[in-house]
Amino acid sequence: MKKLIILLVIFTMLGATLSAQRYSVGGGVIYDKTFKNGLSSTKDSSAFYGEDLTAYGGYFFADYEYFTTDISLVYSSITLVKEAGGIRDTLYGGFYFNMGVSFSGKIPINIGLITLFPMIGINYNIALGFQDGDGKTYIDVSEFFSQGGFHAGAGIDINLGSFFLRAEGLYIIRLPMKYWIDEEKRYSDGKVTFPMGYCIKVGFGIKL
Repeated sequence: MKKLIILLVIFTMLGATLSAQRYSVGGGVIYDKTFKNGLSSTKDSSAFYGEDLTAYGGYFFADYEYFTTDISLVYSSITLVKEAGGIRDTLYGGFYFNMGVSFSGKIPINIGLITLFPMIGINYNIALGFQDGDGKTYIDVSEFFSQGGFHAGAGIDINLGSFFLRAEGLYIIRLPMKYWIDEEKRYSDGKVTFPMGYCIKVGFGIKL
């Protein structure tokens, strides 16, 4: 995970160096959904124990024409999930408070007042805190509940002179949390999952 953060910093600095002649900044709101973050069964492919995550919050971005990076703060609600024999049980599991960092390479395609940009990149969510379903709060949890991942998708800018409106839609594949990696070792038939999901960002920016 630390290597992923280092890569984020390196690519961000590289992007700023290569294309600093045209850049912009901005911010907005973010909605993120992650499915099946936990353990599947090696004996029953339909069995699963873990969590679904629903996150929302705000983000700030810096855009360097062909590269963009952002930092977000989100509240991530946890739904505990248990699936077996075609039956799905859910239970409120508390929430995470995360800071996210992402880096994306993109190809801007200008069409009049609109700019389209397919994009691909890496991301990392740092767990700043965790509250379980019983209301007990934990602070020092980044080692166990932080999570990296990869994303791909597209965005659109609506240009309004020196300002612009921005929307992005991303498909995300996440790496397993350390917590679930440790849980996998406890169960002989448990297999850690690579959870998937999507992210939607809507905001505005200013060209500098």
